[in-house]
Amino acid sequence: MRTYPRSIVGTELVDWLYHYINCSRESAIEVGQLLLDRGWLHHTWDEHDFKDEHLFYRFYQDEKFSLPLITG
Repeated sequence: MRTYPRSIVGTELVDWLYHYINCSRESAIEVGQLLLDRGWLHHTWDEHDFKDEHLFYRFYQDEKFSLPLITG
């Protein structure tokens, strides 16, 4: 198991965007992908584009504050 401090799950970010900017889920996914494409956000392992799934993402500005912790 790993812990990813200061991260967000893709579905949670889509939910937040959906409610905050009052848009469709599809539009929220597009915004998430734009954040990723513009270098604001990335998948914690850099293996996925932005998806409305249980995948962890983190803002690059938070990288200097925390690293993944291995727990077991």
